[in-house]
Amino acid sequence: MEREIDRFWRSAFESLKSMTRVHPRNFPYTTVIDQNILGFLLVNVDTHRCLCTVQPIDEDSRRQGKTLSTSKRKEILRAFYKSAVGTLLPPIVESDAHQTENFHTRLKHAVLETYMCLENHKCYAVAATPYQIYVLYSANIPTYAMRSVTSKLFNSLLKIKGMQV
Repeated sequence: MEREIDRFWRSAFESLKSMTRVHPRNFPYTTVIDQNILGFLLVNVDTHRCLCTVQPIDEDSRRQGKTLSTSKRKEILRAFYKSAVGTLLPPIVESDAHQTENFHTRLKHAVLETYMCLENHKCYAVAATPYQIYVLYSANIPTYAMRSVTSKLFNSLLKIKGMQV
């Protein structure tokens, strides 16, 4: 029995072992990202795979009380995703049952980027076929910088060797 387990699980064991090293960040620590990023969701629309984290950087004790909790980050990122997909950005899965006309279908151009600024956080989304990336930022980041920081994050994530998003 042990030989059979070893035979079938050996390749998966290394993957699982490497994943435990990056949890809860969910991507390698060698990938450097901006300190203002509180979380992100990268979706591959074609393969229906995603990469998500709400703990992209190690929080030091000085920043702990000044930032959003992980549960609040999840809630905000989920709400931003839900507000952007289907209204501004095309839905990930087209539904044949309810072919309702969405706002994004009435536009004369395709929406590729959108952002939202609130008192304690900012959000930015980019659609770059076949990917969509949704990023949650601290309120400290200048609004004009979100586009370039998101682009750098997106390119860094796509360059990670072995990542299949």
